[in-house]
Amino acid sequence: MAPEWSIQSIQEHGTLFDDRIYFEGVFTILPGRCIISQGFGQVEHGRYWDSCYPDKASQLDQRQDYSIEDEMVAGVQQRLMNAVRLRMQADVPVGVYLSGGIDSSAIAGLVKNIMDERIQSGGADCEQSSRLKCFTVQFDEGSGADESDIARRTAQWLDAELHVVHVTEELLASRFEETIWFGETVFPELTGVCKLHLAQLAKSQGIRAVITGEGSDEHFGGYPMFRADMIEEKDHSWPASYFPSDQDIKQSVYRAFDGWGFKDLGALDSSSTLCMLQNTQIIHGFAKATLPPLTLWANSLPVSDPHAVLAERLPQDGTARKWHSLHTTQYLWLQSILPVIILRIIGDNIDMVHQVESRPAFLDHHVTEYVNGIPPSLKMKYDPDTGSFNEKYILRQAMKPFITDELYKRRKHPFITPMNWKAGGPLENLFRNLITQHNVTQLGFVDWDQANWALNNAFGKENPTAFKSAMVVAQFVVLMQRFQVKPAIPCPN
Repeated sequence: MAPEWSIQSIQEHGTLFDDRIYFEGVFTILPGRCIISQGFGQVEHGRYWDSCYPDKASQLDQRQDYSIEDEMVAGVQQRLMNAVRLRMQADVPVGVYLSGGIDSSAIAGLVKNIMDERIQSGGADCEQSSRLKCFTVQFDEGSGADESDIARRTAQWLDAELHVVHVTEELLASRFEETIWFGETVFPELTGVCKLHLAQLAKSQGIRAVITGEGSDEHFGGYPMFRADMIEEKDHSWPASYFPSDQDIKQSVYRAFDGWGFKDLGALDSSSTLCMLQNTQIIHGFAKATLPPLTLWANSLPVSDPHAVLAERLPQDGTARKWHSLHTTQYLWLQSILPVIILRIIGDNIDMVHQVESRPAFLDHHVTEYVNGIPPSLKMKYDPDTGSFNEKYILRQAMKPFITDELYKRRKHPFITPMNWKAGGPLENLFRNLITQHNVTQLGFVDWDQANWALNNAFGKENPTAFKSAMVVAQFVVLMQRFQVKPAIPCPN
């Protein structure tokens, strides 16, 4: 039986916000959940783990887990070291994906430190005593996205082997459809294609397990977009905290979306929605980015407020109302964007295409549970003198011995692929083969005029909004063709 589109799920962002996917009658198992069936009987849903955060009104000195900042720095360092050491246990060499950011560089530094300890103690085998192998992506010069020079300096500092895959437009176009097929999700970014080539490179070098940096931004407040929720309310758990109240500063916080190409995604303006989501601002923007331009009939269908759907992901016992707004956003992100998008398009879904196992050390549950208790002000530390945030402050302090001074001082730069491409190139040719009037009509729920506008403005015009919209439509077309999905048909009135 051919699958059918679930228009309601698409409109309500069900793939991100609950257990639905794009197809009718097909569901996923939510993060931290399991399903149980005894004797092939009725399926029951259970929860085996969940994130939790402290009461925002609690004073830090009233908790026994932490005392002073130095203790928290040591606590993060110890738990991350243990998490990396555990993930280095393997019968095959273990590598590291290395970018120009602190997360992957910290992982590489910890791995190198543990390898050196083993060699000095005489306990390392011949496989693990060889040089650390790191893998990175290089974009064309002038793309604005290349971090390979920083990765090279880090690898040199660590005395590690660095293997580089040069990602060109031709390379991105060549495996775009394959990446959508394996990722099974829609998101307007080409990072997954890069990861597919990176995993292939790792496999060619004999690497079957790679320790990765996913989860760090989620735990330590690394995303600039989190600032909006960081300054939403004071952090009473940390007496030295300071938050700007000037409206101009708050507006600059929302402009943090610009670095990700989401310039049109502003803050929520519905007081009722804000209340449901504990005044958080961010998740809805990424959800909107996955929505294609819908036909009039699809837009007119009665659907639930997507943010009400998302609010149901919060603990229903009222504990979330006691969390700081930054922690609420982190929780929702861990329930949606991380597992559905990040861990699919740049995680195990893609790595396993080449039989490479991703091991994200930051998602170790001991690390998670400890970091959840750290005050928001030590995750995103605001400097009133400069008017800027030092994101992942506590992580920087903990990882300072394992990273270069350049990375310790470097601010967050999102790892995204370029969004401005020339007209008539491989990507435009690919998109024009996918976004045809016939294919869009076969989808049944996407408006051809809007899709055609996006396609005609996506290349050679420096319009990232049009490019991302065209990419979403192209991805739905790939899913339709690969899964042989029936056209969506308007429901009779």
